[in-house]
Amino acid sequence: MDPASLALAIGAAKKIIDTCGDLKEAYKGIDALLSHEEAAEDHAAKKPKTRQQQILEQRAHDSGESDSFSEIADEVFTDRNNAIALENLYREIDRKWGKGTVDEIKKIRTERKAKRKKQAEEIAAARKKEHEARMAFLKKWSIILAQLIGIAAAAVTIGYYVWANRCVEAVCR
Repeated sequence: MDPASLALAIGAAKKIIDTCGDLKEAYKGIDALLSHEEAAEDHAAKKPKTRQQQILEQRAHDSGESDSFSEIADEVFTDRNNAIALENLYREIDRKWGKGTVDEIKKIRTERKAKRKKQAEEIAAARKKEHEARMAFLKKWSIILAQLIGIAAAAVTIGYYVWANRCVEAVCR
């Protein structure tokens, strides 16, 4: 997620705090904000240049590549602005719902993420166990089917041998 979207998410979270009536709505807004923040860290795609990036490139006289002065300066400025905005949001939440609310929200969020991760691992283990049981069942029945086919082939071979060597003349009786 780009820094502009992160700034929008912070603004939206502030608006939510101003308009929400209970902590649950505020939690949803904060969760969305933190999700955007985590996505911003993972985001590596090329994005259009902001006005700040353009000005820095012009003043630094560089190409704006990932290791250029203007790119690094823009990244530092944006990170600091986002950190300040996030800290202001945390202060506003603490002011509105009491000191320690942000810490409680963060704690609950980490607990829920851990719980979700544990559930995902349990589901994966259950799927693996179910897959292994299904494969064991298929193996068992494929062996039984192969044995039945073998028995049927032996019966047909014996039947053909008996039919081919049957007595058709009157002397055999």
